[in-house]
Amino acid sequence: MKKIIPVILSGVLAFSSSLGMTFSVLAEEDIVGDVNGDGKINAADAAEVLILCAKAGTEGISSISSTQQSKADYNQDGTINASDAEKILVFAAKSGTGEYREENTFHDLLLNVIGQIPDGGGYYTGRATKAELTQNAWEGMDKAVTIGETDVTIDMNQARPSFCSSAVYMTLLKTLSVWDTEQVLSMKAWQNLKPYTVDGRAWAIQDDGVGCWGRANANGPGFAVLAAQLGAGQNTYIAPKDSYVSEDDYFAAWKQLKPGDFVKLFWNEYIGDNGSKSESGHMVIFLGFTESTDADGKRTGTIRYWSSNGYGYQPDKGYGISSTELSSVYRAVATRINHPEAFKNAEKIMPDNTDTWLYSLNGSHLATEKELLQAISPVSEK
Repeated sequence: MKKIIPVILSGVLAFSSSLGMTFSVLAEEDIVGDVNGDGKINAADAAEVLILCAKAGTEGISSISSTQQSKADYNQDGTINASDAEKILVFAAKSGTGEYREENTFHDLLLNVIGQIPDGGGYYTGRATKAELTQNAWEGMDKAVTIGETDVTIDMNQARPSFCSSAVYMTLLKTLSVWDTEQVLSMKAWQNLKPYTVDGRAWAIQDDGVGCWGRANANGPGFAVLAAQLGAGQNTYIAPKDSYVSEDDYFAAWKQLKPGDFVKLFWNEYIGDNGSKSESGHMVIFLGFTESTDADGKRTGTIRYWSSNGYGYQPDKGYGISSTELSSVYRAVATRINHPEAFKNAEKIMPDNTDTWLYSLNGSHLATEKELLQAISPVSEK
């Protein structure tokens, strides 16, 4: 492979950083910034940097090879952090060597936003006061969004603790606020996008299926339904494994996802909740998929993602990167935001407007696969 190092012209010499990293001299075939080794520098490499940061934090820097460290330290400051991910995204956008050629694409901005959010903060879905926390997630979401006469501020430091759908939705809003430099979204659209999660506001607390936030927070494919209704993205349904003609087709469905896709992972066969049977799932932002072979020689894989990770009440959990084995996922719905400008259509979804199908999934209805596909259409079925 021809050596391509557009900014860094030579191999990185060995040195020690404040994190105790020892970087190696890169081989001629290696590319600084090509963290995943596919010969390109793009958003996938930025996502890999974030994954390595999380791995170093939990397993220690020795868990990352010196070559990986050298390739990930794009700015050569001796540390691997969100700054490297950001600079990789900037280079990929400006150079056209990667998959994303337009500067400041939504996926690039989204990954950069994720990289700036501190890990942790607590995982909590309830509303009761907890001694270990200064507020609950619903109060934090309310405080995090400030809408003025002509500007919008999304403070992710206020949105703590969190849970999976709150983390994903607040990150969406933060990225939209960074992207919308030309004020494509009206103040009315922002007022409708704001989550109404506490009493005493202009609108009542939004149940599942009510308003934009209620749609995104609903059981089933709530986030994908919101994107479809606004025309903001492409939804892709990944069916249960036994629905595919071949194993290759199933793995190809997962491999088509890109870092920055929003994904609802379903752990079991249910879609919704009818009072006696209920879905189990996790709303995440996809970072990568790695295929592998298990001890019995069977094909498997690992899905890596960012979200608020935890269960019920865990004050030591919250924001961060995690992963799951492919065998744990029953089905999935992925959303790629390729038309962020379409969030201006949130003007049409008032905070009290109810999607009755999503509303029914919270305690009175289990949906069929056919219903799900209809709700997220237009959809690309793989």
